[in-house]
Amino acid sequence: ASYGAKLSHMDSWLGRFLDTLEETGLDKSTAVILLGDHGTNVGERDRFGKGYPVREQEGHVPLFIRVPGVNKGRCDIIAQPQDIFATILGLAAVPKPRGIDSHDLLSQALQESPGSREVAISGHSVNAWNGSPKEILFTVFDREWYLEFAADPQHCRLTHYGSLEDVADAHPSIR
Repeated sequence: ASYGAKLSHMDSWLGRFLDTLEETGLDKSTAVILLGDHGTNVGERDRFGKGYPVREQEGHVPLFIRVPGVNKGRCDIIAQPQDIFATILGLAAVPKPRGIDSHDLLSQALQESPGSREVAISGHSVNAWNGSPKEILFTVFDREWYLEFAADPQHCRLTHYGSLEDVADAHPSIR
């Protein structure tokens, strides 16, 4: 109930914000980027809230980009938080500095630029590793699967989106 109430509350305020943009005419010249910092578990694997290792419920977060004059649509681009930087620079027509690992999501969605991500990675820093080959170090997400990666491949867990079942043994070529 608390989770649903939070969503309803945020939806209400977002609606008021977008209505105000429209009422003032700023919607014609203002881009809006909305994203969540992480998803949450609502009982999957007996977990509530966020946890570690990062799984589908935490890794798939809302990302909406509304730009005046750009048609609505959906895409399946894999994004990481650092991609917001290049996306904002692209909206401002400012070139991205060299050596920055950031992709302009809007240009990719409109198929104006190559370089989309094949995977997204989420996890602790290397220095947080306790040295156990069984410990999950990070999670790798692609468009179909997520792999909880351990130093010992026998302890990696592979899950298809929409499932909670580890199927690593049935798909050794992916692991």
